[in-house]
Amino acid sequence: MRKKLWQIGAAVVLLAVLGGGALAYLGAEARVMQLDVDATQIVIAGQPFDVWITLENTSDNEQEIVSIGVEDNVQVVEMVPAYRTTEEHAPWLEYVFARQRRPILAADERMRLHLRLVAPQTGTATTEVTIWYNNHVRSDYVIVEYTAVPHPAPWLGR
Repeated sequence: MRKKLWQIGAAVVLLAVLGGGALAYLGAEARVMQLDVDATQIVIAGQPFDVWITLENTSDNEQEIVSIGVEDNVQVVEMVPAYRTTEEHAPWLEYVFARQRRPILAADERMRLHLRLVAPQTGTATTEVTIWYNNHVRSDYVIVEYTAVPHPAPWLGR
């Protein structure tokens, strides 16, 4: 009986050590992508505005960008590099790059992502932009903050 308890205790301790080591490894993993956003703070509701996101691969391995997720409180009218398809996942849309044209960032490489967005209504809002890479295994995001104001001369017929 004592031998069996000892074996069970040893197994529990071994699993705890291995599980703790695995969690420590996963939790200590450095951030792979560094994202910086540059966007206009005051925009005109219903008119396009530009958002630039700088992606920097801070890892030692190349990273393949699979798709960009954007909350659906804004409309994406243009993206560079261009996406191939759109998938709806309420409350956001995923803009998927063609498999042969996915941006690939080498170690320590940077690229700029350009989004042209439209805020449909006036007011202060935030939109989360998520960058998915490595076959959707990893992602990082930035928050785009803006205030949409009414058109100063709506009678011009936008």
